[in-house]
Amino acid sequence: MIRLAAIASTLLVCLGLAEVGARLAGETPWRPPPLDVRIEPGGSLFERDPRLGYRHRAGRYQVTEGFLRFGLTHDAAGLRATHAERARDPRRPELWIFGDSITHGWSVDDAETYAWLLQERFPHLEVVNFGVSGYGTLHGWLQFQDALAARPRPAGVVVAYASFHDDRNTFARERRKILVPWNRLGPLSQPRARFDGAGELRIEMADARYRELPLMRQLALAHLLERAWNRGEQRRLRGAEVTFAILERFAERARREGVAFVVAGITGDATTRALLERCRAAGWRAVDASVDLEQPGMRNLPWDPHPTARAHRIYANRLGAYLAREGLSGRR
Repeated sequence: MIRLAAIASTLLVCLGLAEVGARLAGETPWRPPPLDVRIEPGGSLFERDPRLGYRHRAGRYQVTEGFLRFGLTHDAAGLRATHAERARDPRRPELWIFGDSITHGWSVDDAETYAWLLQERFPHLEVVNFGVSGYGTLHGWLQFQDALAARPRPAGVVVAYASFHDDRNTFARERRKILVPWNRLGPLSQPRARFDGAGELRIEMADARYRELPLMRQLALAHLLERAWNRGEQRRLRGAEVTFAILERFAERARREGVAFVVAGITGDATTRALLERCRAAGWRAVDASVDLEQPGMRNLPWDPHPTARAHRIYANRLGAYLAREGLSGRR
């Protein structure tokens, strides 16, 4: 009995020292980030979708985050407005843009999004913004298939890629951890893509649940171990390879449909640059449209980390210049 007590005491001392060491190294217990967002009317932007997990609700909304206020307009399909209301001209070819909250334009008004600015730049096109908060490349692929069945063939499609989409496409633990605070804004289940034992890409629906390690909200050491576990899972899931496999499907379907296909990098990190180089090597159009969001005035801080209207103008200028050079401006 004395020996067991001594062993237990030694273990507690070791754990205590490890905890102190973790905190001295800058580690902290996990604190889910607060979500101070108010949506009017209704309190939610999302509704269930059997194929995509969720989508944006139709309608006009005012969003408040701290002292930041912005307006959102979604059409009957839940897609962000790219121009004032008007009847669609069937003679105007469509340009489809697929992406996440950056493409959707979270934290800026309708007319400040880069998709709206591209519409102003290319009046001969009908720019369709498929961007949805929380989406990744996999969502875009599913949206693309559905849109081909429901809409006229577009002149071109742009897939806006950010390196963090790799975790979204596999729905890794790290992504589910980030998603936790947003669940109160609506149901956030989603599809995921992973390689099976034979190396084939499999797509399935997954619940948006996150299982914490014990005591990770109390102990920095537990949170450190949890993050190490997450990094191990990310390596095992091979998110970058999954993303490229999804893009291969995207590119092949676009080729068969006779639709111009463009991958646009919207984050300026090494992972995004490597993906763009790989796209070019595959013979696809690819452009670095990224903005350095660490520069002053590029994020709506301190209320929201998403790009400002100024950043959206840069996205629009870079992507618009590339589309014009590639002959995808819609002019006849």
